[in-house]
Amino acid sequence: MTEHRDLENRLLRDRFVLFAGENIARRDDLGCTESFPLDLWRRMGDRGLFQVGIPETYGGCGGNWRDLIVAGEALVAEGHNLGLALSWLVQQVEARFLISGFGDEEQRQRLLPEMARGNLTVSFAVSESGHGAHPKHLAAKAQRDGTRFLLNGEKAYLTNGPIADLYIVIAVTSEVMGKKRFTAFLVPRETAGLAMAAASPLPFLKPSPHGGIVLADCSLPVTAILGEEGNAYETMVIPFSSYEDLMMTGPILGALARLEVLTIEALRRHGAVADRPLQKELGDVHALIEMLQVLAGKAADDLECPEAPVSLSILIPWMHLTATLPERLRAILARLRIDPDPEQERLQTDLAALCSLSQRRLLTRQERIGAALLA
Repeated sequence: MTEHRDLENRLLRDRFVLFAGENIARRDDLGCTESFPLDLWRRMGDRGLFQVGIPETYGGCGGNWRDLIVAGEALVAEGHNLGLALSWLVQQVEARFLISGFGDEEQRQRLLPEMARGNLTVSFAVSESGHGAHPKHLAAKAQRDGTRFLLNGEKAYLTNGPIADLYIVIAVTSEVMGKKRFTAFLVPRETAGLAMAAASPLPFLKPSPHGGIVLADCSLPVTAILGEEGNAYETMVIPFSSYEDLMMTGPILGALARLEVLTIEALRRHGAVADRPLQKELGDVHALIEMLQVLAGKAADDLECPEAPVSLSILIPWMHLTATLPERLRAILARLRIDPDPEQERLQTDLAALCSLSQRRLLTRQERIGAALLA
């Protein structure tokens, strides 16, 4: 069984390596463009790259969480771009965790095959301008109007927002003893009252598109609810960030692997292969990257065991260590006064941005762990 699984992993990785090398690495504009490459996105769908995390019943290939990490790592290691991998990865987590996990059978049958083919792009609409995703400050509301709901409010910072065909909107539907209760709604892009806000391009992680939406009396049937009414924040929003952080270990590992390759190539060009101190430092960095691969894979495997409690506290030291490795590779080159090339600079900037975004969530986890220990 293990040998069969290893073979499937290799075949999956080979498929992503081939696509990334032929289609992504050759696009020199991806790291600087403000326009999302929809042609490349459609090609990813045609080649089955969106099938990984979707069950075979709904047109996917039935991959697991480890498969998503393997695929994401290959996509960046061979494609040399973190932004496109971020957009792909978020789409996969939305399909596997949100739609597969909380959708009823009609919703799964309608949405997942289209996502598997790359014909339906989804955006998780939680955050709001100025407050992020903090539940105390989220203001978008959905009020009952007979047998329907009226949605009003604004959402911001949405990954894939400008290109999405469907939004999973988190809105307040009630308040119990001063505590807001949230519900998730499936809101198609063409819904009357939904308008696109101005795009908010990031100075990093290009070409991943980010933007917002405005909801003005969007009328939706009760069947538009995803999951259980009133419990979306606890069951979807909080876990989603953990799943997203864990799955992003794949693209991050791919970026670290690519930085290592670029560092080795630069050292060879400058004839520094016999420098023993540099050999030791490079060997240590390589060993740490391999350790990070093992830890990420183990955490992903744990997600497949519902009977075992899953602790994602491993992400805290994982991300702390990850943040140090690009600088160590840069320092290796600096000792020989070798300037990093533009690709290295871009990958390092994107990694720093990802680590910074994750650190905010990790600090909250650290506080919760500490509070539990002291209690």
